[in-house]
This record gives sequence, C-alpha cells and structure tokens, in this order.
Amino acid sequence: MKPLLPLLLLLALPFEAEAGPHPVSWIKHHPVALKLIAAGASGAAELYGVNHCQSGDIERCLGHYGYGKTIAAFSIGLNFAMIPVSEKLGGWQGDVLSYGWSSANLATGIYNWRNFKSEDAVLQSPTIR
Repeated sequence: MKPLLPLLLLLALPFEAEAGPHPVSWIKHHPVALKLIAAGASGAAELYGVNHCQSGDIERCLGHYGYGKTIAAFSIGLNFAMIPVSEKLGGWQGDVLSYGWSSANLATGIYNWRNFKSEDAVLQSPTIR
C-alpha cells in the first residue's frame, strides 16, 4: 500500500493548473538568462572533462601537467565576461560571441573527456622506438 500512496495523493490533486508561456516565448524574453545557462552548462562540461582526463594519462589532456584546470577556469571566466559584451553588441554578433564561446567550452570538455586513457592502459601498451 505504501508505494501506491504517492500515486493516490497525486491523483487527488486538482488538475486545474493553467499552462505557462511557451518555451520559445520565454527564450525571446530572457536572452541573458539563456546565455547564463549555456555558459554554466558548458563550463561544467569543460571542467568535468578536464578532471576526467587528468585522472588518467595526463599527457593526452589539453594543458598537460597542471595547466588544464587553469586554462578551463580562465576560459569559463571569459565566457561569463563576454555575456555583457554580447548584450552591448546586440543582434546576431552578440549571439555568436556568447554562444560561440559556450560551444568552444563544450567542445573542449568533450575533447578532454574522449581523450582519457587510464594509466594501466598506458603502461601495458607497446611502445614503438
């Protein structure tokens, strides 16, 4: 009976909720919020990719020994700094500047994520000399 209790409570709620605005309408009215969301998500992906890559063979990562996280933090900071600049530019140039930087951060995170190779695999791989 206990697993059914939340379902019964959900069915007991009134279904007279009004629908909110359409997502496209929200995007048009809140472009800065969307740019902040894109910058935050791409920054998190970049840092996660760097952390994942540096947990294995660090030679394969961008920034190699120690500088990968510094480069990622600097790039994320510049991405957030470009949001007011993109709003000042306005139009498609501002969107390209803001979303372009976010996509570059996301691409860097994916690159670092895919470049991971464990230390054991590096030690066991044959070397060509």
